[in-house]
Amino acid sequence: LYGWQWDPEPPREDELRLIGGVVVQSVRPILVQGVNLSDWPDWESYHRAISENVRRNVKKAEKRYENLSFAVVTGLSTLRHVPELVRLRREMYERKDVKFRTVRTLLGQVAHILVCPRQAMVAIATGDGRVLAIQEYVEFTDLSYYLNGAAGHDADGAAWFLQMAMLRRAYDRAPTGKMLLG
Repeated sequence: LYGWQWDPEPPREDELRLIGGVVVQSVRPILVQGVNLSDWPDWESYHRAISENVRRNVKKAEKRYENLSFAVVTGLSTLRHVPELVRLRREMYERKDVKFRTVRTLLGQVAHILVCPRQAMVAIATGDGRVLAIQEYVEFTDLSYYLNGAAGHDADGAAWFLQMAMLRRAYDRAPTGKMLLG
């Protein structure tokens, strides 16, 4: 087994074949969607390039929710947000009529945080005194990885608000980096 499914580097099976004794048994292409932040000279240029639908959804959330804001929580403090992340993901899966394993997901989230506490990060959009959307991220060097997230059924644009806030954070942190979305 070589590589990681979220690796932004080009495939290297041809290079691996050149190593004596190495046999490439199979290759599986995986699409990694992302934003190469260096493609835009500044944040405003990127923001103008996104779809009107995204901008409309963000504005919708900003108009609908009083005190709409986002926060980033890191480290072991993310443990207190696992129940909300799992609850919103479960509700989202139910709306889409997709099977969701609540206990397995909960245990996986907790294990991830306990094994890699320095990389643990959640972003939370709140408004009207409640959590509207929550997303899990990891940051390494100039790469930001969106791992998963969910929004309430009545969150009207809050997930897009949060996604754009995190894209802006990634741009401000590393304007030549990448935001990888899986």
